[in-house]
Amino acid sequence: MALRQRSPHPSPPAAPLARARLSSAHEWCVYATFAALVVTGCGWLLCHYVLAEAGEFGPLPHPLEGLWLQLHGAAGMIALVLFGSLLPSHMLRAWSSRRGRASGGTLAGLFMLLTVTGYGLYYVGGESLRQWISVVHWAVGLGIPVLLTAHVYTLRTKLRAVCPD
Repeated sequence: MALRQRSPHPSPPAAPLARARLSSAHEWCVYATFAALVVTGCGWLLCHYVLAEAGEFGPLPHPLEGLWLQLHGAAGMIALVLFGSLLPSHMLRAWSSRRGRASGGTLAGLFMLLTVTGYGLYYVGGESLRQWISVVHWAVGLGIPVLLTAHVYTLRTKLRAVCPD
């Protein structure tokens, strides 16, 4: 078996990694959709747990509870599309540059958990299991704003220190 000889010419330097920063429009869409998810989710929680009135056979749903849920579902569908758009333009670039792996990976994993639990709220039978799924869904959803803020702030601070614009 012959050994492969190296070329006398060195290989060209690797191209610099593309920045993982989103365009202003893309970033605005992500934040607006995220805000819509948080506001509509909190609106539903408020109506469901705080504003529900006692009825003869148990708590009566607040009249706006269904609307908040519809708006939350619509924002969730938009968020799924935006999550898909983040994969090539943001997540893969950042992953290959070894930036934000822990916080970004955690956010991606939690978003997938929210997707699965959101699906489960519609299609999983059994009231006790559905209640458990609901609590997991809104508890994770309420924690996401803190994680997203920490992800963005930490990475922007680090990038400004390394390569100021």
